[in-house]
Amino acid sequence: MTGFTGVLADIADLCGEAVALKIQGAFGGRVMIVPVDPAKTPRAQLCALIGVDASAKIQTTLGSGRFEIPIGALSSERQLRRANARRIAELDESGASLATIARTVDVTMRTAANHRSRRRGDRNQTSLFDGL
Repeated sequence: MTGFTGVLADIADLCGEAVALKIQGAFGGRVMIVPVDPAKTPRAQLCALIGVDASAKIQTTLGSGRFEIPIGALSSERQLRRANARRIAELDESGASLATIARTVDVTMRTAANHRSRRRGDRNQTSLFDGL
């Protein structure tokens, strides 16, 4: 499983991950409407996207109505920042220059420098508690 949550996890179990990904791509961060009778409304947005049979499975198990679909981890800004931080750390450990890191990860040199200083710590600054 690819880490679906909430309604998408249920849909992935019912209809497969490919259907859940389609729904996430089309409705992520918005409301998806499951029709009362998908067979009678084949032109409904959900039916047109995944087909009447898959829509009927969802309707039978989850019911009809409005469902909020999560955006998902792949779209999350937090996930992107974490991934960038990991890539910056890897490149920094391998000895890459700030310019190379910035170009590779698609961030500014200042961002790469900030990550580097946080990881390494500022060696010139004394600790507030050194003398205690």
